[in-house]
Amino acid sequence: MDLNQDIFVRLLLGAFGLTLLAFFIRGLSLAFAGANTAATLSTPVFILAILCAFAGFVLAVVVKAQSLIGGESTQSTR
Repeated sequence: MDLNQDIFVRLLLGAFGLTLLAFFIRGLSLAFAGANTAATLSTPVFILAILCAFAGFVLAVVVKAQSLIGGESTQSTR
């Protein structure tokens, strides 16, 4: 598997950014709508953030397991 560290950094930053965006959406929509509407609007963004974090975790486990088994090198040449 040819993965470099950029994919993990992108997934981590994506999860962090989506979490901030979800809080922003929730706070902004609380100013104009009720709490239930704010939660409904921000929930899909929170779910995307969780999926990004989960994908990063799964990829890290797969890469680590592959290196322990003795598969291909996970370091890419630049």
